[in-house]
Amino acid sequence: MTEEPIIAGDEAPRRHAIDGNWTVIDRCAPEENRVCNEPLPLGRVEGDQLFEFEPGGTPNEPVSDIEQTHHYVLLQGAPLIAQVETSLIDPDQRLASSFHTYFALDPIEWSDDGQLVAARIWPILCGPPPQPGEWNHDIDSPARHMTNFPYPGMGEDCLPKDVETLRNAARESRQYSEDIELRWAGK
Repeated sequence: MTEEPIIAGDEAPRRHAIDGNWTVIDRCAPEENRVCNEPLPLGRVEGDQLFEFEPGGTPNEPVSDIEQTHHYVLLQGAPLIAQVETSLIDPDQRLASSFHTYFALDPIEWSDDGQLVAARIWPILCGPPPQPGEWNHDIDSPARHMTNFPYPGMGEDCLPKDVETLRNAARESRQYSEDIELRWAGK
């Protein structure tokens, strides 16, 4: 997570996800006593904006006076990099805070006009997750999402120095995360 974007406004070339409703494919285990491999409503894409859905497929209702907006950029390459900017707006329409999160995408399908239709996605980590016995393995620790061994270029603060550092971290991070499949569900 960064305060400033790693992917600048003039980075190119870019791709976009197709506008409309998106689902996540639930890859649960059959013993979980629910329907597996079923698409579940995730959210809606409109241009560069993302709208999340509540479980059950209804748009998120505000849980406070703070409004959240999500804008994304997809940077072409292998893997694709998604930079998601989340802005928190207070009731007086002032920016309360803004931060960027990063995900890697492995495209499954593109539309005829080059828009993303389906992809596997995983979070980009700072480094390998801590192992049992390491200082920050404790789930209650404030450092639980950090690593003891940041990937090259990440630094101890877990901030990537550039897009190539982010892309290398994306490749390395895949082994520590289960892919989530996202799929366009129509307009």
